[in-house]
Amino acid sequence: MKLTTLFLLVFLFTIPAFAGVPLHTVIASPALAERGNPLHLNIPEIGNSTIGSFQPMRTSLFDEGNTTSIGTQYDGTLSSSQLHLTGIHQVDFFSIRDMRIPLEEHDSIPQFSDMTETRSEKSPWIAGALSLALPGAGEVYAGNYLKGAIFFGIEVGVWLTAYLYDKKGDDQTTLFEAYANEHWNAVRYAKWTYDHAELLNSNVNRDLYDLLYDDNIEFVDPDTFYVPFDELNWEALHEFEEVIAYGVTNGYTHKLPYYGQQQYYELIGKYEQFYSGWDDAAIEVPPDHNFTVPENSRYKIYSRMRAEANNYYDVASTMVSVAIINHVLSALDAAWTAANYNKALHAQVNVRLQRTPYGVVPIKEAKVSWTF
Repeated sequence: MKLTTLFLLVFLFTIPAFAGVPLHTVIASPALAERGNPLHLNIPEIGNSTIGSFQPMRTSLFDEGNTTSIGTQYDGTLSSSQLHLTGIHQVDFFSIRDMRIPLEEHDSIPQFSDMTETRSEKSPWIAGALSLALPGAGEVYAGNYLKGAIFFGIEVGVWLTAYLYDKKGDDQTTLFEAYANEHWNAVRYAKWTYDHAELLNSNVNRDLYDLLYDDNIEFVDPDTFYVPFDELNWEALHEFEEVIAYGVTNGYTHKLPYYGQQQYYELIGKYEQFYSGWDDAAIEVPPDHNFTVPENSRYKIYSRMRAEANNYYDVASTMVSVAIINHVLSALDAAWTAANYNKALHAQVNVRLQRTPYGVVPIKEAKVSWTF
């Protein structure tokens, strides 16, 4: 008998569905609960048998004739009336509130205060500032995670690209500088200029210039001098270049920078004035506007190596500019997204209780509004 009773208890929640009883949440009046009245729920009859009766707080098993009843007693009484269960175990088994059906006319139905489901507004200024510092952060703050991920992904991508291309530029710079150190010689350039001084500018007296500290540059072999060319008198060379360029057009437009400077490596591959310093140069006449350096010369090869390095640096620089633009665009978009967030749907939900044949059922009334 007890096993049968427990088995019936398991099916208590399924009975209302088969009997056509809706599984509503039943909420009772606190005023009724305060009077200490027992809870009476109706369980529909199947055939001519009443399945059982139920009251809260204390459970007992007993027989009423041929009917097994399951009771949980609150005040020592047990109702034999027909019961309905809600299907909500917190109400059916543990509620101490009086749920008698139907309610008496003088019983008051409890009212619930308004429950408003609204999201707090987002500050466009804060959103913009966050994205200005870190693209995507403002979008996340404003609740748009997709756009936040996109802006942050762009930020990561452009900085990664900038780093990689900057590193490529550094590696290429190392290559072309090593190439120049091996094939370009400042003493060779100075000696060629000294040897052809009268052809470059007939007004120059080359004997006035000592281009080497310890030797006469006229009689030395340039291939015996190596970087950093400490034997070269750089100040005298600069003065000599200036005199040769004075008053004539012979291609001498610059002074050779000191060895190791960035301009040193740039000029020797940029201006044909310095072509004579390359170890494959074969110049029998002074350079002029009609002079053409062979495409397969080391001067041209070196120029292309430098150009490749500059291209890498240009891409890296462009990526930095893109990153700055991404910061600005993300900041503007974050502010706009926050403003749109504040225009989002606000739902105000009021709950009232409705008497039904099966209990007091909460009815939700929603008020929807948009903020512009």
